[in-house]
Amino acid sequence: MATGTDRPGQVRDAARRGASRARDPDRDWFTPDGKLLLTAGLDGDARLWNTATGEKVGAGMHHDSTRLDACFSPDGARIATVSFGGALYLWDSATGAQKLSIKLSGMVCAVRFSVDGRQILAGGGQQVHRYDVLTGTEIQPALNHDTGVHGIAVSADGKLILTSTMNNDVGVFDAATGQQIRSCATPAPTSR
Repeated sequence: MATGTDRPGQVRDAARRGASRARDPDRDWFTPDGKLLLTAGLDGDARLWNTATGEKVGAGMHHDSTRLDACFSPDGARIATVSFGGALYLWDSATGAQKLSIKLSGMVCAVRFSVDGRQILAGGGQQVHRYDVLTGTEIQPALNHDTGVHGIAVSADGKLILTSTMNNDVGVFDAATGQQIRSCATPAPTSR
């Protein structure tokens, strides 16, 4: 959810409307308990808001570009963000303090936590990289694709990683080994 305002009343109202609907599976911008809302502004900053009061929580989280994807860890304690500028960040959701910064090559479009919260998956270019949350160490192998990655999902049981690419193909990977299980190609459009 992106907002162009810092007015607590408007954020609080937006948060209440958003919290009352089902969560968007592509944008986990609320903590699992719904008490915090994360917004991304055109200035390249992400901000945390208390959904009950509409007040900002901590300082803004600055990024190197304006296009962000974000998600909360399953326990709500951490936030992972990525930017088109090629960076992955890990933040403390209670304070907004940066805990980790990893520079990746190329544009990064998508980020997700593993179901157990121990890994961050960041996708962009033709790969999805996996990192240990505590150390920032990359977990090999990277998940390779033929075209640019723009979406990541993790199955509820944590066993599969699904990715989507710029040409709308879907890759299915074994989360334990990083090996691709299958690829589902989108048929080419037909003319009418």
